Amino acid sequence: EILVLGFRLYTNLDIKDRKWKLKTYKMCFLGNECVDWLVENGLAMTRNQGIESGIQLIRNDIICHVSREHDFEDTPYFYKFINPSIKF
Repeated sequence: EILVLGFRLYTNLDIKDRKWKLKTYKMCFLGNECVDWLVENGLAMTRNQGIESGIQLIRNDIICHVSREHDFEDTPYFYKFINPSIKF
């Protein structure tokens, strides 16, 4: 079930190269946009449930923070999928 959720997010989120402090992070998405998508598509009833889904995705090694400094948060932090071509 968590892999299915990961796949749905992977195919629907705005995944692209993003810059922060002169560094480019390849193929990543924003935590708050992930929560937006989960709530808008009925996969989370509340933003807190969306955060919990993000935490589960991290714990199951489906996504991670780009520098592995943060757990999943409803903020514009950058997250990336871990080996999506293998997992999906």
